[in-house]
Amino acid sequence: MLDFDFEVFRVDPWDPSAVTTALRTHGIATVEGIVDRDDLTTAAAAHMRTRTHRDAELDSITDIRPDTRLQAQAAGIGFSREGVAPHTEGTSLPRPPQLLFLVCARPAPRGGETILVNGDAVRRDLATTDPGALAVLSRPEAVGFGIAGQRAPVFEETTPGSITLRYRDDDLVHLEPADRWAWERLRAAVARRQQRYMLRQGQGVLVDNMRWLHGRTGFNGERLMYRLIGDRLDPPESALQAIHTARQSVKRA
Repeated sequence: MLDFDFEVFRVDPWDPSAVTTALRTHGIATVEGIVDRDDLTTAAAAHMRTRTHRDAELDSITDIRPDTRLQAQAAGIGFSREGVAPHTEGTSLPRPPQLLFLVCARPAPRGGETILVNGDAVRRDLATTDPGALAVLSRPEAVGFGIAGQRAPVFEETTPGSITLRYRDDDLVHLEPADRWAWERLRAAVARRQQRYMLRQGQGVLVDNMRWLHGRTGFNGERLMYRLIGDRLDPPESALQAIHTARQSVKRA
C-alpha cells in the first residue's frame, strides 16, 4: 500500500475558492484545523447541501466510532474496530452523495489509517492491464449493489470526459457468474492503487465520493471520526467567503 501525500492536496478549509479548485482539479481536498463539530459544519456548508443519514446526530454528523449498539442494529463494520475496505459511500442508493467530508476528532493509539483510492487511477490501470474487464464493468447494469441490488455500472461517463466510480467489496455485491472474472481484475487494480495516511486530530479529507474511494485499517482504542455527506453547492456560499476574508484581515492586523 502506498503512502498518501497529505500536503499535495492541502488547502485552507476557510478559503472556499481554494477548496473548490482542489475538488474540481483533483476530486479531493485535505484540511487541518477543524477543532470541533461546529467547525466541520461551517466549513462544509460552503460546499455541500448536507444529507441526513440514519446513524447521524441532529447536526447531520455521524460519529464513526466503536459502538456495539449500532453494530447490533446492522449498521455495519464501520462502527467496529475492524478494517473497512475502500468503497463509495452509498453504493446501494440510486444517487450516492456527491461529497464526503471526514475529520479526525480522536486518532487511535494504534492503527486506524485512512485509506484512499483515486478512481481515475483505477480506471486507467484497467484500461492498460485489462480493457475487456473495463468494458464489462462499464455496462449500464453491470453490478448489483446492496440488499436491494441497485444495479449500476462501476464506471460511468456522466459528462464528456468525466468518469465516476461506484464500488464496494463485500457480500452485498451481485454479479452475473460470467462477469466474476472482471470483478476480480477490478479488485486487484483497487488494491494496487490504495494509499494510506494517519490523520491527526483536526485533520480531514473532503472528497468527491464518485471519484475517490475511502476506507480504513483496523485499530485499537477509541478512535473517533466525524463524517458528513451531501451534494455539491457550486459556486461556494458567500458566507464562508466572508469568514475567510475576516480571518485574513485579523492575520494582517
